Order: sequence, then structure tokens, then C-alpha cells
Amino acid sequence: MGILERAATRRAVLAAAVTTGLAGVAGAAWSVISGRAEDPFAKVAPAPTDETSAFPQAAQLSFVQVIAHPDDDLYFMNPGVQRTVSRGSKVATVLITAGEGDGINVDTSDSKRDRLPVDYAGYSGARHNGHRSAYARMATGNADSPWRTDVVALAGGLQVERCTLIARPTVSVYYLNLRKGPETAQNPNLALSELWSGAMPQQSTLPVPGSPVNEVQTVSKDQLLAGLVDILEKCAPTVVRTLDPDPEHDSRESGYVVSDHRDHTAVARFTLHAVATHRDRTGATPAVDHYRGYANRIWPYNLSVADVAAKATLIKTYAGYDGRPCPAHNCGDYQLGPNPVRSTHIYSTKLRHEPTTNWLVRAADGRLSLYAVLAGRVVGWQERTAGKDDWTGPTLIDAGRDGGWMLPVVNAVAGRDGRVHLVTLRRTEVSGGEARLEVVRAVREAGAADFGKWQPLGGPDTGEREQHEIGVPTAAADGDGRLHVFVRNYDQGLSAVVEDASGEWGDWTSLGGTELQDGPTAFGRTDGRVEVYAADKHGVQGWRQASPGADLKSVASVPATGPVASGRVTVVEAEDGAIALFYRQADTAVVRAVRQQKPDGDWSEQPVDLAGGDGVGPVATLWRLGKDVGDALSVRLGTDLAAHGLVGRDGSAQWPALGDVTVLRSASLALSQDGTPVVAVLGADGHPRVARYGSVAGGVGRYSTAAGDAGFGAWKTL
Repeated sequence: MGILERAATRRAVLAAAVTTGLAGVAGAAWSVISGRAEDPFAKVAPAPTDETSAFPQAAQLSFVQVIAHPDDDLYFMNPGVQRTVSRGSKVATVLITAGEGDGINVDTSDSKRDRLPVDYAGYSGARHNGHRSAYARMATGNADSPWRTDVVALAGGLQVERCTLIARPTVSVYYLNLRKGPETAQNPNLALSELWSGAMPQQSTLPVPGSPVNEVQTVSKDQLLAGLVDILEKCAPTVVRTLDPDPEHDSRESGYVVSDHRDHTAVARFTLHAVATHRDRTGATPAVDHYRGYANRIWPYNLSVADVAAKATLIKTYAGYDGRPCPAHNCGDYQLGPNPVRSTHIYSTKLRHEPTTNWLVRAADGRLSLYAVLAGRVVGWQERTAGKDDWTGPTLIDAGRDGGWMLPVVNAVAGRDGRVHLVTLRRTEVSGGEARLEVVRAVREAGAADFGKWQPLGGPDTGEREQHEIGVPTAAADGDGRLHVFVRNYDQGLSAVVEDASGEWGDWTSLGGTELQDGPTAFGRTDGRVEVYAADKHGVQGWRQASPGADLKSVASVPATGPVASGRVTVVEAEDGAIALFYRQADTAVVRAVRQQKPDGDWSEQPVDLAGGDGVGPVATLWRLGKDVGDALSVRLGTDLAAHGLVGRDGSAQWPALGDVTVLRSASLALSQDGTPVVAVLGADGHPRVARYGSVAGGVGRYSTAAGDAGFGAWKTL
């Protein structure tokens, strides 16, 4: 079955599932899609008591979601929010707008809706009712679990409604209710984006039925920012989730059409500014992640059947179509209709900045170091002595002296010349509420103790609109130590810039490519050559050097019929010099691999299915030379927990969980000085964890093979 047929079948089965009851057809759905008989829906909605008791570490975490509309978290951040809530973490969701839309709370496919009366406040209030019901279901399993409501006076003077779940008082929602409309010819600019840009000095709120905040307020940009900072200080988040501050254009449309709702963009920009203020005022360093909105529909879908079903369950509750009686007919967002899988929003949950798997590296002196972005700054940890697991850190890299905000993904590259490079994206606010995005590099010279200042490398696009869409950079060092940096450009091709032997940078050049997904992967081969691979909508495109120092040329031998990846591919080099690509299959989240039959040769016609069909994001992988044990060691994130698989030559792989630590973004793997694999993850508390493979029996994540028992030892928290 081809990818398009499989996707169509998948949606048809899911549509039937939500009509007849999700759990009843779950096993059949999974069998049709994956060919396997197990039922992934068996634990779609586990009892909260079971979840919270199984994840004691999660109770120490605090998450804040800042969103524009009452379904942004359910569509674009789930299943992550669901897992956070069900595991017992402190969760606060901040809803900025009233989300009143056109004020008609009827299925958008109903032909009679245009003749119905408009009720902006009523529709907004019904959406809030559905939103709270979805959170109650996530937290307790009972959508009707009651809430306590009070009024909170925020710094800056804004009064907001705060709802706290009585059965789980660590779950709360703040409704700020800034109104969007109605827009008219006389008043066309009433929107949150105009408040952010300064085009509109203030915005009014929309009181909704049943709220204790029943008077209209006027809110300025400064007041809204002060209120957000106040909420952050009250909640002390370890993780902040928000939307995309710099959405891409919709490449399917002629001309320039932005892919996302402008309220999403404005909320993300308000949030970034508020977190920076919170950081500077309190010293707090939460991790901040940005979730794509409507742009998900442009690219291959990345969620498993079970994750889509879990989202659908909550969307049905939010929409008021989960079968609960509602005499007042105000229990949800009826515009969505009874079939939650009819919206493309449900099939993907994607971070705007595609995570990388190369943030743990071993330098030429044998010491491991790792890097993360917290509160817009890059921080690092390093072994004092190679292989001894005695780490220093965290250390600020350049301490942000050049200003700007580092976006959440950092690449670490160790060159043979002893240098260690860090490459990331820096975002700097400019006038009019806009921002400048650029690639930056910091380098630690061989033998040096510290990194130098961040060096701006710019980007391939210079137009005010185009430069916003610069992709997440990837980098590799060649045999002479020169750094090659690659990004997806505005035209959705690949661009590169290279450091020459004297340390000077050339100009950005286009390498071609079409319809590339963000998140290319560069790779430095053992023979000194550089290669780079990027998933597109239909397969993978690649570029490589024919010899060290040569220009990169397109790789024509990457199979045109696959793999169809849902994001970044991971590149490894086998002991014979052949390349293998590890990736998540689109529409299933199953981990797969495809390998060259010989170095620089043709690729295997069929990928190897490594199972592991849950979670999102790239799979960290490194090659193992022990042929009696397996070909590759991989670590993926499934259900926000790390799991590892030892991939045998027959394609077999199991995925034992590596403990109960809630982790973010992606794992990273590297070989210690003695050849032992080491895995690193970033905990949701902002602390990295590392574990060594082949540790004593009884360690977390044991893996059993015919060659004997092996696994990762206990996490060491840095």
C-alpha cells in the first residue's frame, strides 16, 4: 500500500471510529495501517491516578501554555498537554483572545447558519465551557469535573478570570478575553497583531456569560505584557509552550499567503517578550517551545493513529459532541461539527524549530559536552575529565551579551582540528513589532576554556518578509575542520555557507532542492567529506562531496519512492562507509531505516521497519561495530519519555523506556572516549540527564538480546 493510499485509508478508518466510538475500532484501524495486530488505543486515556503515581518526577514540573484561541492547545500542542496534565504536573493555560469569531455557534457545514443570530459573547463562553471540559477529561477522566472560578488582578491593571479544577488544583486556566472583532469597513484593524505592532494603542475585552469579570476593559500592549509576566511569576514554569512567532508562507498558493492565523503569530511574539522580561527580572530559565499552527497541513502528517485518536477524543469533548447532555446548548464549539478528524489540524503536532540530535558531542580531547537553549540563551555542560561523568555547568555561552533571543534548537559540531562549534538561530526584535532572524555561530578554539562571541552569519534571504522564514540550521565540519552550515531557504530549497581555511565566511549559495521540510541534517564522514540530507513531501533529497573539499552536488540515488519522512532524518555511517538514514514514517510515527547497499551506491529498495510508533521528532542514532549485537543503537522520544532500541540486522528492535523522566525535544547520542555509547536528554525541569550504555544489571531501560543483556544505566542529572 502506497503512502497516499495508506493515508486515505487511515483517515477513512478514523472517521468511522469517531462515528461509532473510537475504542471499538481502534485495533482494526491499527491493523489496516501498520499491519500489526496490537491495540494502541488500550492506553489512550489511562486513569489519572495510574499516570500520576507512575511519574513522580512530573509533579515537580510546571508548564504554562500561552495560546490565542480555545482550541490552539488541543489541536497544535496535544498530545503533549494531555500527557503533562495526566502525569500530575502543574499546568496553567493562558488564553489571550475571546475567540468570538463570527458569533454563530453552529456547525460550519450547516447551510442554515447564515440566517441565525450573532452572539459573540455567547459563542466565546461556549468555547470556554468546552475548553474546560477537555481539561477536566485530561486531568480526571470526567469532563464534568467542577471548577472554582475567581478574579485575578494582574500587574498592569488587567482583571482576568482564573478557573481552577477542584479535583486537581494544580490545573488552571486564565481567560483574558481580548476581543478580535467585529471587523468592519470603518474598523478593519481590530486584531491582536495590531496591538503588538503598535498600530492600535489599546484593545477592548469581551465579557462572557457566567464569568465573574463582567465589565469591558481596555488593554494596552504594555498592560498585556505586564499581565503575562505576572502570570509567569505566579506559575514559575519550567516549560513555556506557545505558538509560531515566524510562520512560513503557504507554498501551495500563488503569491504570498501566510500559512497561519495572525493571532497565533502575535501571541507567540507577546510570549517571547514576556518570558525575556521574566528571565531578566527573576533569573528564571524555562525552556520555551513554539508549535506550528495551520502550516501543519502543508507537510506530511507526523502523529500515530493512537495519538490522533487521543486528540480526537478531546476535540469531541471541546466541540460539545461527546454525548453529554447539554440543555443550555452551550457546552462547546459546535462550529467544529461532530467529526473531529475532518480537520487537518488533528493529524500533526510539530515544533516550529525542528529538534536536532547532535547537541551532545565528544571533542578532540575526549571530553563530552552538551548544549541546550533555555529562556532564549544557550547553556552548556562539559566533562571535567574524559569518560569520568564528572560534569561542570551550566555555563552561559557568551551570556547573551549581543542581545537577541536564541531560538530553541542548537547544533554542536566537534571538528578534527579540536574546535567545537555551536550553530543556532538568533531572533532580535526591531521597530514595528517585527524581528530579524539570522544564523549565528560560536566557537571554542582547541585548548580554550570558553567559547567566543556569537558571530552573525546572516541567512540566504534578506527581504524583510523572506528572512522571517529561515529554517533551523544544521552544520558539519569537513576533514580540514572547515564548517559547512545549511538552512532551508524561503523557496524551500537548501542554501549553504562555508568557512574557508582562513576563518572567513563566503556568501550564501543555493544548492537547489524543492519542497523541503525544515530540518536538514549535515554529516561529516570519516573520509573528510560532507553530506546533507533533507526530507521533502515525497522522499529525501541529498547532497554530497565527491571528494574532500569539492562542491556539494545533488545525490541522484536517494530512492524517489521513499522514505516518506515526517521530519528530520538522522544520518549514520556504517563501518563499511555506507550511509543509513533513520526517520519517522509519515502518517504512522513508526521508526524506519534505509541504507546504501555500498558506499556512495544505490539505496535499499525497501526500508526496514523498526516499530516504535509513538512520539514525535527525530531519532538519535549511532553505529555500533559489534555485529553479533546489532547494527545501530537508537534513542527516540515516545510519549515524552526516552526509549532505546538496539537495531539488529534482521530489522528487529524493541523500545524499553529509559525511566520516568519527562523530556523535551529530542535525545542525543555520542561515544565516550572508551567507546561506550552515552545518551543525553533535556528534562522538562531544564536539567539534562546522561546515561551510559552497558551499565550494571538493573539499570533503567534494560535490553535483552541473544548476545546477552545490555542497557543504559541510571540517569545522572546535571
